[in-house]
Amino acid sequence: VTDQDIVIDEARIKDLRSVKEEDRTPYIKAIAKDLFDVVRFGCFKLALPPANAKPLDTKIVLRIKTDGDGNYIKHKARLVIKGFLAELGKDFFATFSPMSSLTTVRVILAIAAHKKLPVYHADVPNAFVQSNIDSDVYVKLPEGISFKDQDADKYPERRIPKLIKSLYGLRQSPLLWNREIDAFFHDNGFSRCLSDSCLYTNVDSHNGKFVIVSINVDGIVVTGDDTKAIDLLKQSLNTKYSVSQFDPIHTLLGIRIERYADGSYSLDCIAKIEALLREHETAFAHLGSANSPMSTSSKFEFSDPPTELQLYVKKNFASILGSLIYICIACRPDIAQ
Repeated sequence: VTDQDIVIDEARIKDLRSVKEEDRTPYIKAIAKDLFDVVRFGCFKLALPPANAKPLDTKIVLRIKTDGDGNYIKHKARLVIKGFLAELGKDFFATFSPMSSLTTVRVILAIAAHKKLPVYHADVPNAFVQSNIDSDVYVKLPEGISFKDQDADKYPERRIPKLIKSLYGLRQSPLLWNREIDAFFHDNGFSRCLSDSCLYTNVDSHNGKFVIVSINVDGIVVTGDDTKAIDLLKQSLNTKYSVSQFDPIHTLLGIRIERYADGSYSLDCIAKIEALLREHETAFAHLGSANSPMSTSSKFEFSDPPTELQLYVKKNFASILGSLIYICIACRPDIAQ
């Protein structure tokens, strides 16, 4: 499949029907860009499926990307597979993939602050699409998106897209990408940390200079005092995965990171906290301040009949608590109590 085979009928794309009019054109451009990117990476080929094949449904996910301060970056679209429909032993065989801990990131920042080193961050474009698939997976494209079959007259039946590369939404995608990036770092002389499988180091045995790399899914954090090795790593990542932009770290996983003139770093989740307050204004608007933590023996009891606030909290409790736990782990341990 080439970019010349992509057919987009925006009027039939269901995911566009609910977006605001001012967002429609930017989202259409984002959809086209994502499709061109996955095709450019050689994600699909057209093939005749076996009789027992069950193509997996796909959808377009739309969102607006912002930075750690909540400022607009771009409209983003991504073609994803409905991985929950996949069958174990047929469509995938394993799913586990390690994830670098926030403790590791803080240690990297601490080392960089102590040695007054810059810390760089880059995103791998379409990371999952750059790893090879490990099973035969056929897909059904969303309504409004299709691929032209230039050789349709040569086949007795209609060919459908088959994955050559992995795709977002597949159950095994994180595992396949981890295998791919792990092989890359080993080939480039890096050693994998035993206590954190997403941490890699390269130490020059002659002069002691080092490079430290942390992998957060498709994000790469790099620091070290070996500038030549860092430049070589950037060049290799650009050649292999089209990682063209390494910037001083500013945001990571919703955390804002700021570097001061003395080389120290600070972390905060201001944008994430403000977004949480806006999303659940119904609940937080009724809250006041407290001088001491809530008692662990306190119980949330409903009145009879329950109030609107109580019903809202019951419905959204897991979402609110999950966000607060992440904020606590990331940079606000003081709210744990």
